[in-house]
Amino acid sequence: MSDPNVFARAEAVANAVLYEGYVLYPYRASATKNQLRWQFGIVAPSGFGDEGGTEPSSMQTECLVDNPLDAVLAIRVRWLQAQARTIEVVDPSGFRRVPSLDVDGRPLVTWDEGIERQIDLPELHVGELFQQPLTFRLWVADGREEELVHDASGALAGRIMRTRAPLEGRVRVSAEPLGSAARVRVRIENTSAWPPPVPDGIADRDAAMRRSLLGTHTLLALRGGEFISLLEPPEWAKAAAASCVNEHSWPVLIGAAGETRLMLSSPIILYDYPNTAPESAGDLCDATEIDEILMLRVMTLSDAEKREACATDERARQIIERSDTIPDELFARLHGAVRSLEPAQERWVDVAGTRITRGSRVRLHPRAGADAMDMFLDGRVARVEAVHRDFDDATHIAVTVEDDPAADMHEWYGRYFYYGPDEVEPITPPGRVLVAGIGNIFNADDGFGVEVARRLSERTLPASVKVEDFGIRGMHLAYEMLDGGYATTILVDASPRGQAPGTVYLIEPDLTATPSSGPAIADAHGMHPAVVFQLLATLGGVPGHVLIVGCEPSSIDEEMGLSDPVARAVDEAVELIAELVAHPETIATRYPHLQSGT
Repeated sequence: MSDPNVFARAEAVANAVLYEGYVLYPYRASATKNQLRWQFGIVAPSGFGDEGGTEPSSMQTECLVDNPLDAVLAIRVRWLQAQARTIEVVDPSGFRRVPSLDVDGRPLVTWDEGIERQIDLPELHVGELFQQPLTFRLWVADGREEELVHDASGALAGRIMRTRAPLEGRVRVSAEPLGSAARVRVRIENTSAWPPPVPDGIADRDAAMRRSLLGTHTLLALRGGEFISLLEPPEWAKAAAASCVNEHSWPVLIGAAGETRLMLSSPIILYDYPNTAPESAGDLCDATEIDEILMLRVMTLSDAEKREACATDERARQIIERSDTIPDELFARLHGAVRSLEPAQERWVDVAGTRITRGSRVRLHPRAGADAMDMFLDGRVARVEAVHRDFDDATHIAVTVEDDPAADMHEWYGRYFYYGPDEVEPITPPGRVLVAGIGNIFNADDGFGVEVARRLSERTLPASVKVEDFGIRGMHLAYEMLDGGYATTILVDASPRGQAPGTVYLIEPDLTATPSSGPAIADAHGMHPAVVFQLLATLGGVPGHVLIVGCEPSSIDEEMGLSDPVARAVDEAVELIAELVAHPETIATRYPHLQSGT
């Protein structure tokens, strides 16, 4: 391919695949987990399989190319080669192999290191592959290096020997037309000698791994054609996609969503357009796990274990150092990132005829087959923190459990339990009612809402109703709506709508509207209802059902006291609100004159 950096966009994901499982935490050569390494992307000598080895001796990628006659293909095969690092000490006969050696506090450990290898094939015209499949040699020579080790006095203490076995294989590339597309096949085969001419003196599998391609994956790039997703092919290509045979590897599209020029065939299951987490501070050789958990595990190692881990492998040393020195703010970023969910547009869900939203109380009833933690919470009462909808349009209800001492901490971190709508039971009454008096008493009739709130506070109302005078404190009202768990909010305010002064309105506002004048961004000091809704949405809250009890003002000039018609309307508004909060669920039938607007 004419562009030498054609595979650069795939580098981060490809490296995560290459080093998946390379060194298993807790990253020490003596750790039990590290006694069986090299678990992904193995292409072993064919003779090893003939003798009963379970690792495959080939890997095959098949993918679809659209517009194949104009397509030019670039292929890169990448893998790790196991290099044996052995520690030897000086003795009367010369050198003697030992598992480890400590030289003036510097530990040295026997270990198989991974050496990055790759082969780039020449540019291939897909149409020409129809008639002439091609085979390319894959070959790496053996190698041996010696590093002498001296103590502080300069005396020879031992040596580090690094040896590599030869690797030999082939890459076969072919293509065949499938209607207007083409199926391209890349097959990697290991033909290295087995059994080895000179035995390594170690277990057969370990010896075979030194003659294997490890973490093997294939990168493919196109010029003049396009790859077709095998996960979500267009309707016309579904049969062709289903006919592709991929062995020990699976091709996915790479790059920005929608791009079709780059593909990664990975031994680890991926989706199209995979990416590494932006929160990750560096590679942990375990890309399918969670950085936070791995770093916490590293932090629990003793000083002696950390010294051994650092001596085991350079990448292990970097992991230990990064875990020990990561700043608190970066470590906090590793916690609780959710990308598979996005907020539901309405941010509520109907459960058994009841609207469930932030602040609703529910009883948990996990479905059969749920995990143990979910079953432990069966029958517990929880508070709904959010409603999410995933990319498959499935709804998930995030909750914190009542009486959980750690509930506040879970909420602060954003760590919730998630249940489906069929796993929760609404607890009646469905919600609380907030009556919010708003306005400025220094602007004549703009003090209408404040006066109504004062008069309502003198009356006996249902326990589920809270009345408060918010004045011009828009941010306070937004936070009250955010944290109060109100099913219904009634705003009481002066509302110029062109009728006679003192006319009382019942309005169901358009929550998507913004003020006709003023800033487009929510103003924390504004009290226009639409501004309050903007603030609430910015804070991640859900308004629920909102009504406005308004009154046509006579004057909103800078003066104290209500005008006579508006003062007389206060009693009407108080009675209206008293009826609303007594039976909020029947508003639409009892008040057919309900108006819409802002």
